[in-house]
Amino acid sequence: MVILFLSGLPGLSGAPTGVAILVLLAWIIAVRTSGPDVRAMSTAHRGTLLALVAFLSWLTLSITWSLSPSGAEEDVRKWLIAATTFVVIATTVRSARGCALLAGAFVAGAALAVIAGLAMTGLQPASNAINSAQDARLSTGATDPNYLAAMLVAALALSAGLAAWRREPWVRIALASTAPLLLYGLVATQSRGGLIAAAVAIVTAIVFLPAQRRRALAATVPLLAVVALFFAVNPAAYQRVTQKDGGGTGRSELWRIAWQMSADHPLVGVGVNNFLVREQAYVRKVGPLKFAELVTDDPKVVHNMYLQMLAETGVIGLALFLMVIGALLRATYRAARLLERTGDVAGGTFARCVLVSQLAMLTASVFLSNGPDRRYWVLFALGPALWAVARTRSHAQDDTAPAGQTIS
Repeated sequence: MVILFLSGLPGLSGAPTGVAILVLLAWIIAVRTSGPDVRAMSTAHRGTLLALVAFLSWLTLSITWSLSPSGAEEDVRKWLIAATTFVVIATTVRSARGCALLAGAFVAGAALAVIAGLAMTGLQPASNAINSAQDARLSTGATDPNYLAAMLVAALALSAGLAAWRREPWVRIALASTAPLLLYGLVATQSRGGLIAAAVAIVTAIVFLPAQRRRALAATVPLLAVVALFFAVNPAAYQRVTQKDGGGTGRSELWRIAWQMSADHPLVGVGVNNFLVREQAYVRKVGPLKFAELVTDDPKVVHNMYLQMLAETGVIGLALFLMVIGALLRATYRAARLLERTGDVAGGTFARCVLVSQLAMLTASVFLSNGPDRRYWVLFALGPALWAVARTRSHAQDDTAPAGQTIS
């Protein structure tokens, strides 16, 4: 998990692949001894898995009508790796300690990404971001500031849940010292999508954590303080975030192209990862473009996961994807309810914070094309993993209940 956050740094570009192979081999061995658990997960989440298989099959099928089959095949491989990551976690992380370790690794990876970015480059022009070559923004290696911001919002929500769930003093001290760093990193990315995702995280925390509403509202105070302090020291950053003609304006023009492309190919799309090879043909079709170089000279992705999926895989592909996401959100919410029914209120709070982090990530994806990002699917795999923990505890309580009495 940590290596995924640092993979863009020098010398670590191939590390995630090597570690992923080792994890996959370990999983194949482990499955032999945990067959019942795998079958239980498959049974409980049959609909989710069927939707995931259908979605991956549709992506693979889209290669046949892609203008660039090689580009489509490359993206399908990324999706298959992401789906494998999800399955590995959902079938092997089945304890409270395992879920806490995974979430802690996510938080640690995000914190180390901020430290590495500040130590190695500081606030530097982010050449990967849309129209931001002149903006001094925090990034890590090859990680775009907007992608980093999305992960930092998710890490903040996870750290809040871990602080409520884990009682060890050293864990709470570590999380308390990490939160300001994550907050600063989020603001330093100067990502409007990240700040919007943070606002959504606070709102959803108020909705899904009724017992923690005061704390959720209190969390806005340090966030606003860090934002105000950063913008006071960096007035150019404030100008970029608040003015319409600041960095990133070209995104809206890419969205116009994606809408037109989806209108031309509504049912099946143009093929996965084929927006890049098709967008130049729409320069004149959608009208005058202020940032035409983002399409002609240096083609960019849509920077909207849902629009890109609609343009590339059509209504069918987007519907299948939303079915998978909806099922995974439901699994996380069910896990929270079941943990609370077993008496683990703190565990239920953690699961609800995982749900908040997932919803924040989905919000950030309105401004990103991050579908096959493995960190994304690690976060969503926590839902079925927490459900397995809750189910085990519920069954244990049923077994110890007096004869004729069932714990609801």
